Amino acid sequence: MRTFLSVFFVMLLMSGQISAQSISVTTDKRFARGATMAFGRMTVKGTDIKETGFCWAETPEPTVDDNKTVKYLSKNGKIYWLQDLTPSTLYYMRAYAVDKEGKAYYGDVIKFYTIPKGTISYTIRDGGADDVKTRIANATKSAVDYWNNLTSITGFSTSVGYEAGVQTADCSYGGWVRVGPNASYQRTGTILHELLHGVGVIPWADTEWSRHNLRASVNGDGYGTGAWLGDRVTEVVRFLANNNTEVLNGDYQHMWPYGINGAHEDDGTEILYIGNGLVCQALGEDGLQHTATSFSRPYYSFCHEDGKKYYIKNESAEFGLYTSYLIPSKSGALVWKTMTAAQAVGNDSAAWTITFTPQNQYYQLKNVATGRYFSYSGAGINGITTSAVSAASSTENFQLMRGRKDIAVGGMSLPQRGYWIIYPESNWSPKCLQANAGEKTSAMTFNISNTADSQRWLILSAEELADVEAMAVDGIKTEIAKALSVLEDLIGVPHTEDVEGVDDEVASTISRVWSVMQTSVDISELNSMQGEIRDATFAFLNGATPLSESQPFDLTYMLVNSGMDSAEGWSVAPAVNHSCGEFYEKTFDMNQILTGMPAGTYQLRAKGFQRPGSSADAWAKYSSGQSRVTAFLYLGSAAQKLNDICACASDTKLGGSESSVGSPVKYIPNDMKSASIYFSRGLYENAVVYENKTKGASLKLGVRTANMPEKYWCIFDDFRLYFFGKTPKEALGIEEVHADGAYSRRSGVYSLDGRIVNRDASAFGSLPKGIYIVNGRKLIK
Repeated sequence: MRTFLSVFFVMLLMSGQISAQSISVTTDKRFARGATMAFGRMTVKGTDIKETGFCWAETPEPTVDDNKTVKYLSKNGKIYWLQDLTPSTLYYMRAYAVDKEGKAYYGDVIKFYTIPKGTISYTIRDGGADDVKTRIANATKSAVDYWNNLTSITGFSTSVGYEAGVQTADCSYGGWVRVGPNASYQRTGTILHELLHGVGVIPWADTEWSRHNLRASVNGDGYGTGAWLGDRVTEVVRFLANNNTEVLNGDYQHMWPYGINGAHEDDGTEILYIGNGLVCQALGEDGLQHTATSFSRPYYSFCHEDGKKYYIKNESAEFGLYTSYLIPSKSGALVWKTMTAAQAVGNDSAAWTITFTPQNQYYQLKNVATGRYFSYSGAGINGITTSAVSAASSTENFQLMRGRKDIAVGGMSLPQRGYWIIYPESNWSPKCLQANAGEKTSAMTFNISNTADSQRWLILSAEELADVEAMAVDGIKTEIAKALSVLEDLIGVPHTEDVEGVDDEVASTISRVWSVMQTSVDISELNSMQGEIRDATFAFLNGATPLSESQPFDLTYMLVNSGMDSAEGWSVAPAVNHSCGEFYEKTFDMNQILTGMPAGTYQLRAKGFQRPGSSADAWAKYSSGQSRVTAFLYLGSAAQKLNDICACASDTKLGGSESSVGSPVKYIPNDMKSASIYFSRGLYENAVVYENKTKGASLKLGVRTANMPEKYWCIFDDFRLYFFGKTPKEALGIEEVHADGAYSRRSGVYSLDGRIVNRDASAFGSLPKGIYIVNGRKLIK
């Protein structure tokens, strides 16, 4: 029998009825597209492969009999290049391989839309010898051709000409290009680089390139710098690099890769020029204003299915992330109403169908129950409403811009991103749909920051609703558990009851919430438990006072990013690195506002200093008793100057980039890394005390200065908030820490009974919580 089967298998193999080998084709999910071009990657496994490439069609299952290409660009592997596509068109593409017998194998299909073709125009100014003018003209034509085929930029025209006095080349925002006599700069790469300045990669135009929401840091002039934080650009550069780590970086007016920042970077390759155009388009899709009347480039950001029902909820927990869905009211206004996922799926008033218009890259949203479209009627309440039109017109066109921020639910992140729903206007501040209190919405000015979660909306299919709701339940339980842990820590602090029975009430609440949390899957019930814990926490703080000033109630948990791991939660964004925040030569008021706070005495502590001028100038003034610190740590109406940078000068180097000052030589920080090292040694401690007289009042806290002259530098970290209950400020032994420094490194740390705890005051930061005497002052840790 075994011999017969072996012979039978060989006969089938020879007859071609089964394949001698298997070919596996995988279409990389990453891709790029322009107006007339698209690009894909693939992996293929197998032997005897005759041909590999990409095929495409306007139908969902493209084959090699439709359109195909074997042309590729080399960049960390092969990037297959689809050409001569029709702009503003829906396409399907996939990788393929053909074996030596002519059989085709296919990878998964990618659906994509080409963008409208760019309409960039140009003029060449007179000047220079004929050969120079010809080179400049040819380079400009080539650059504009790349961008018109790779971007959707409209309303932009560049004027390019020779200027003998220009060393290399330059360009203003708007497109006035000057090219100098150096022939190595009279090339396509130079024009592409200069055109980037013309469409916003320039500091003084105040585009998102120089602002702070889409840049990782801020330079000394206050301009955005460092990595670009937009997702679209990141997707493009990672596709081109064939990795998952590449980012677009840059300074105030250059970028890399694909910035072509000088003749030495212009290798004349198509992949360089194409990469430049793809990144330029993606910058616009992320929000870079390519022209003075251009908000951003709309694109196919939300992958939809025609006729499918979608459900919309706000990204903010305050406005219904866990509990509510967007529906039209009886009058047609957009409101968010509380309902479960199951209730939403069973209610077509909560269901929307979505269409996409490739010609303008805008979406239309239509309610399933009423047939009414999203429609723009003007700014303000109900400015984005629904309209009973038979067909969508320009007032029913909306741009969907995908958010950059993961939506956190407890300790988890949802797999979906939120979207701004924007009414397109020819300016930099269009209106978008915003959730408001009282289940209302309005058309408000677009805010591109990550913190604008009330302006972003989740768009979910019915299949996704249950998963999101289940994750929300787990997330809310995680948040409740954290809140319970905080409350248990608070009641664990030795204290007296100012309100009789407050401890029993808190214990009862904790027990009840723990019990409900174990079994409940009802979001409304769990939200109610969150409210109970919050109310119980504030009731306890209003009704108890710590027994000892050495063990106050620690309210640092109320602060967002108290450790300065990011700028989120603060009113303005400093440059953030090494878990520190800094401002340089820039006035600021960086604060948070806590609401409904108990009456009583508070202390805010933080590490931080200001360098008032250059290191040498600061030391000269400080050593003569003339510190010029202008920055304050503040809490409510109380404020104390930050440490002068010279207050904690070190006798020895501690690490990072440090400046040497004085004689004998001492050392002070000179960059964020060295500042973080000094902070970690317990140096540059600041504190301010404030007595809040009004129960339920708001409490504003932070760092501010109205004067940051040349070379002034301010940096801070490790904010902590303590509460001493009803103990009056005057009765406490704690003191504010002043700008002359909490202590010097030569002073010791003593206990209250006079025993020396550590002879080096820099060890203060590593000591246990308690009250210590440093430089004759009583300090709390």
